[in-house]
Amino acid sequence: MGYAARDCIAIDDALVGVRAALQAGMTVIHLNRFPDAETTPENAIMISNMYQLPAVVERLTREYWQTPVPQHSIGRMIMASLRDQLGGLVYSTEHGKTCPICREALEACQCDEMSEQQRLAALDGVVRIRRETSGRKGKGVTTVSGIPLSSDDLKALAKTLKKRCGTGGAVKEGIIEIQGDHRDTLRQELLALGYQVKFAGG
Repeated sequence: MGYAARDCIAIDDALVGVRAALQAGMTVIHLNRFPDAETTPENAIMISNMYQLPAVVERLTREYWQTPVPQHSIGRMIMASLRDQLGGLVYSTEHGKTCPICREALEACQCDEMSEQQRLAALDGVVRIRRETSGRKGKGVTTVSGIPLSSDDLKALAKTLKKRCGTGGAVKEGIIEIQGDHRDTLRQELLALGYQVKFAGG
């Protein structure tokens, strides 16, 4: 089932696309990186970088549906959508290799930092330990989520926990995975480090 144009939000960095979306009756966000050289059409919403996008979408969502959505959730959805659409690195003759999400030069890109901040902001202070086997071909793992550490510190902690459990593991999207069932050992270790720990799931 399609959506009416008035129910859609278009995001474009090209004036031709912005004007076409406005003509179709959409709400339009214009990514205008050069506002001094390019004028955003009157009925479009201008942003100068991708970091402003979650707040704008949150406001539009609240105004239209009267339902607030946490910005960190919107940020993840936007980043994932852009990553799916653009995929891989792109190349700019002006900047060389650029980030496929914000399209800034890799040296200036802050997407990883922003994603890290959003992940940490979403945590509630409770570390959850869970035994998981679904989709792992019978090879269960113990996952540890909700640890309020940066990616580098999380990897260092994972290394310590793997050594303590005598097994392998990895860090995936802010979650530590330890091969096998080591819930009790991990709980003791994390409590000793001062974390509030809970068992989750079955």
